[in-house]
Amino acid sequence: MSDPPPAPAGARSMTGFGRAELAVAGARYALEARALNSKGLDLRCSLPAEWPPLEHVAREVVQARLARGKVEVRVTLLAGAAGGGGGALGGAGDVAVDLALARELFAAHEALVDLTARLSAEAGGRAAPQAPLTARDLLALPGVLTRAAEPAARAPLAREEAEGPFREALAAACGEARRMREEEGRALCAALGAHLDELERLTGLLEARAPALAAERAARLRERLAELLAAHAAAAGAAPLDPHEPRLLTELALMAERADIHEELTRLRAHVAHLRALLASGAPEGVGRRCDFLCQELLREANTATSKVSDLEVTRLAVDLKAEIERLREQVQNVE
Repeated sequence: MSDPPPAPAGARSMTGFGRAELAVAGARYALEARALNSKGLDLRCSLPAEWPPLEHVAREVVQARLARGKVEVRVTLLAGAAGGGGGALGGAGDVAVDLALARELFAAHEALVDLTARLSAEAGGRAAPQAPLTARDLLALPGVLTRAAEPAARAPLAREEAEGPFREALAAACGEARRMREEEGRALCAALGAHLDELERLTGLLEARAPALAAERAARLRERLAELLAAHAAAAGAAPLDPHEPRLLTELALMAERADIHEELTRLRAHVAHLRALLASGAPEGVGRRCDFLCQELLREANTATSKVSDLEVTRLAVDLKAEIERLREQVQNVE
């Protein structure tokens, strides 16, 4: 079976389900492929006991269609579809009720109730009333409800009998799961886009605050420098201190630079733009890992910006920014 056509632009989720049916050696089977979140490709196969081991075939087919996720492939014999040595499974005839044993147990229960009442009366007491025995009580007793004889074990299948139909059915089921991932991916991208919009809004507020922050920082530095010069001049026997001394100016410049958050804000915007491009790319190999890495970088830039300044407004905005990044990262965990 040929590979599915390329996916449309846009990231895919890692949640998907696909189902297909196949006929092997006169029997019909149902194949299901379920996919959930996972850091890599984690494949689990559950095949009928009479089948040959085909896990390597399953991995080959799944890897060609699903880049990441915890994928469970299960093949089960359809009810009433057994052939070539097998019997129907799951029909009503599988369960039997031993009516004769039920009658005997019921009669024994009634006899015990009468005996208990007589013994209690002879001892001068009064037996507690007994609830009547119900059908549910009878069915719970050992031996009343039994399962009919299991069908004869199916003969082992040759690899050439099972591999071709299995490969084709699994490809169809994975294709269906991939289409489901693409549909969910569109909704996921819309939610991620809303988070990115909020990150850009908060970054814009920080950028608007940055010039005033720099001016306030410069004023505090000038004020502090004046205090230091005055204290130095008042000290007994202190040598004159030149406020224009190169070393002093260098230290002041370094202090101002360490309080500047423009670089962090610029990188925040760059990461957000990169995330938008990745989510819209629809890369066949998936973009979830790279998106998760960029979320880590966003958080690092936000932490750095917070540590540089001691401004209440910047701190509040940075807290909101980090909370939004965490929400974004939680959603990114479901991107293939």
